[in-house]
Amino acid sequence: MGFLDNKLIRVTVGGFVFLSSMLYFNGRATKWKRDKELAERKRQMGVHGDGNCCDISRFSILAPLYDQRIDFEELKSGIFYQRKALMKLAEGHVLEVGAGTARSLPYYVPTRMSSLLCVDDSKEMLEVGVEKAKRFMAPGQPEPKLLSSEEAIKAVQEQQKQEEQQTRSSSKQAKSVEIPNTLHLNDVKLVRARMNESIQNDPTVPPTLVKPSGSPLAEKESAVVIGPDTYLANYPVRFAQMNAEDLAAIPDDTFDTVVDTFGLCSYSKPDAVLKEMNRVCKPSGRILLYEHGRAPGFGLINWYLDRTEQEHREEWGCTHNKPIKDIVKNSGLAVEKYENFDLGTMHMIVAKPNKSNK
Repeated sequence: MGFLDNKLIRVTVGGFVFLSSMLYFNGRATKWKRDKELAERKRQMGVHGDGNCCDISRFSILAPLYDQRIDFEELKSGIFYQRKALMKLAEGHVLEVGAGTARSLPYYVPTRMSSLLCVDDSKEMLEVGVEKAKRFMAPGQPEPKLLSSEEAIKAVQEQQKQEEQQTRSSSKQAKSVEIPNTLHLNDVKLVRARMNESIQNDPTVPPTLVKPSGSPLAEKESAVVIGPDTYLANYPVRFAQMNAEDLAAIPDDTFDTVVDTFGLCSYSKPDAVLKEMNRVCKPSGRILLYEHGRAPGFGLINWYLDRTEQEHREEWGCTHNKPIKDIVKNSGLAVEKYENFDLGTMHMIVAKPNKSNK
């Protein structure tokens, strides 16, 4: 009895061949469609060749096509969930370098945020991000704009100064509430009501201040639903064109959190980027990284990454086989947490700045 005489085996093998063929031809058709779209985009921009030898970067060419190309890729690989988990750790005044089209924006937690500054080397990617951010802004927040680097940093610094003054003012008001020496149950309710009323009517209370449980403001904030379809950013979101390898416009120790997602693969000098992220992060702050690169201990996977590196770079503009774990280790950052996913190719890193490493 031959191997293929068994009906179940024949059906199984036939189904596998059919499915593999469908996946292959679907992949080729998708690539053909993408190449056609890219060629048309290049024609519109007057770019010849691969675009990387010109002043216009690969990402500037991809900008209007980028989100629709990458959405399914991120969904099927679980990047959506991991990005959301990492962004929950961001707080205070946040700088996101290599922000591109602001794909991380819907996953920041509004009640933990004071402001967000998105910077990228591609003006065209940022313009897409600005239009996207307009859909997510809560009522009363300024409309996101693409600012100069000087304007963006000045706005962040002015907001920080205002918040410091507001915090001092709020502390004085809290101390001015008279509390009797002996409190009965009704007295406690009265004091709590007076404090809640004071906070609610005080326009100087910063939006990131943690409110007492049960207060009117706490109920208002809890109504903010987090998610890409219903997200409301109740904090300023700003955009500025900057090269992450040289953030000279940003003073030392400016931001509470500095973020980079899938950026180290695209920079020619990732070590310089990490050095700049370390410099502009406050000593008490955090650096959050979500990157893709070589898989530690997965030789076959790394062979595949090396084999497809040129094709991937031509399509997406990034080098997906960089040794991310080694690059971060050599940067001197104080790594608090490291995890990898997707057969070791996705790297999630939470680190503290190392101010002795300048």
